Amino acid sequence: MHQRKVMMFIGPTGVGKTTSIAKLAARYAYKLGANYKVGIITLDSFRVGAIEQLKAYTNIMRLPLEVVKNTTDLVEALLKLKDCHYILIDTAGGSQYDMDKIDAINQYQEYLSEMPIEKMLVLPANVKTSGLQEIYKNYSTLYIH
Repeated sequence: MHQRKVMMFIGPTGVGKTTSIAKLAARYAYKLGANYKVGIITLDSFRVGAIEQLKAYTNIMRLPLEVVKNTTDLVEALLKLKDCHYILIDTAGGSQYDMDKIDAINQYQEYLSEMPIEKMLVLPANVKTSGLQEIYKNYSTLYIH
């Protein structure tokens, strides 16, 4: 089996996690000359329209989308996407002070401790350095890159 890369995008609401995933998926699937197989997983069933937004992107690009609501679903989704070179995971945004949401992401991470999943912290560009540091501090419990 080929080497695959699994990346989980985390961060506050509205920073561009979903949009970044769509752009990276298009780049990996169509722009790099290798036509990599790309799959997308969403853990965000909270935000209104979150799943629909990703469905629209994945339908246009003809990429598989898996909607996950618990750790067991995540294992099944990863198995369904086992032939993908890149698996991009969207997470629910929230305040950097909402430790329950951060803990929920951590539960997925702990459940899959054997699998290397890179956590990418997506940050807003319009926040002062002190705000960025606060966001980083609270999300750093997830061992982000």
